[in-house]
Amino acid sequence: MALSIPKGIIVLFVAYYSLSDRYPWAQGAYSIFWPTREATILQCDDTSILYRYEWDGGTRQSAGYALHTPSAAYTYAFAATHKPGDRIQVWVNPRNPSEAVITRWPDIEGESFLTDIAVIVVIGGVGVMLILGGAFVVARYFWQLRKFQAY
Repeated sequence: MALSIPKGIIVLFVAYYSLSDRYPWAQGAYSIFWPTREATILQCDDTSILYRYEWDGGTRQSAGYALHTPSAAYTYAFAATHKPGDRIQVWVNPRNPSEAVITRWPDIEGESFLTDIAVIVVIGGVGVMLILGGAFVVARYFWQLRKFQAY
């Protein structure tokens, strides 16, 4: 029965990983594996950001700032400190190289951040329940074994 705990955690991880292409809340976790590239800013104003980067020998462009739609304050703050021609680091989705972002972190003012936190709590809670459930089964087994040996 002790082997079911790691299998359960692996199943949760695989399920979460497989959802990353379909659901933005899962993509946030998957993005920790995205490689970085150096990019050049082509356009940068209060409302939009456009940059160019190299991927597999080709040039690509993206306007992505964050995985989740950021508030205007983030875009405005970025535009205030950067100008066209500046070099920046971006994260590129290896499954979809046309998708790149300047930051992988969610907008902490928006509802997407709350969704990410809720998913982490739920998956973490399930993991804790699996571990505690496995510990309970093992403890119960040894308790019954001790009780049986007493007779």
